[in-house]
Amino acid sequence: MGIAINYEYSFEGSKEQLIERLKAIREDIVKLELREMSEVIEVDAVKPQELKGEARDLAMFLAFSLHIHPRLQSLLDDGDLRPDERMFEQVNGAGFFVLVSEGCEPFSVALGRIADNSEWYGCGFTKTMGAADFEKAHRTVIDMLKICQKNGILESVTDEAGIWKDTA
Repeated sequence: MGIAINYEYSFEGSKEQLIERLKAIREDIVKLELREMSEVIEVDAVKPQELKGEARDLAMFLAFSLHIHPRLQSLLDDGDLRPDERMFEQVNGAGFFVLVSEGCEPFSVALGRIADNSEWYGCGFTKTMGAADFEKAHRTVIDMLKICQKNGILESVTDEAGIWKDTA
C-alpha cells in the first residue's frame, strides 16, 4: 500500500528511432538528482528466461507491461492475443530503469511491441510513499514524466497524490 504515480507511454516509429528517443530522454533524466540509472537496454523477441541481468528484467517488465496496456487490452479482449507464456516469447523493445531514492520503487521508461509493426507501448507505476523524502521523490518522478512528455512518448498519468495535475 502506498501512494503511486501510474503512467502510459506510446511511440510510433522504427526500433532505431525508439532507441534514439530513449537515449535523448535518458540524457535529460541523468541530470536530475537520482540514486542510480541503467543504460538503455534493448531486447529482441526472445524468451526472457534465456536472458540475464538487466536485459532479462526489461524483457519480463515489457511482457507484463504490454499485457496490461489499455491499447493492447482490446486485442486481448477480442481474442486476438492470448494472455499466456507466449507473450514472453514475443517481447521486442527497449528501455531503462531509474532508482529515484532510497525507499522509492523504481521508475521505468520502457516501450515494446508484440507484432512487427511501428507501434510501441509501455506502462508502469512508481510507489513513492516509502521514500525518506516522499515529496522530493514524487516530484522527481513527475520531472522525469515531464521529460517523457516533452519527448512525445507520454500518453497519460494518474497521480494518487494529485501533484501531477497541479504541475501539468
